[in-house]
Amino acid sequence: MLQGSRLIRNHQINWKRLYPLGAGADTAIGGAAGTFSLDANTTITLNGGIDATAGAGVADIAGAGSSVSFDDAVILGATILIDTQGNTDGNTTFNNRVDASVASTQGLTVSGGTVLFGVQ
Repeated sequence: MLQGSRLIRNHQINWKRLYPLGAGADTAIGGAAGTFSLDANTTITLNGGIDATAGAGVADIAGAGSSVSFDDAVILGATILIDTQGNTDGNTTFNNRVDASVASTQGLTVSGGTVLFGVQ
């Protein structure tokens, strides 16, 4: 589990699954998930989903979902779910191309805020 904001740069990235989850809180509102940005200066291959949902508070009121951004080309190595839901949903931004490793076999589902393409 990854908590807090993360910017990862200059590494080849091949994810199995990533959880930048918001921590549960002792207050009525849950913890916010940390912002997540990938800038690998190479292709990013996703082989598992990204769960950037907020933590639930004691009253089951979620905190803010995380925003997720990809600065480099993304290859889907499997069917992928990116979840950024929370009391306030995070956005998902792709600043480069998104492609599948094998044509017509991978899918991409984004749950949460707005999906943006080519925004820098």
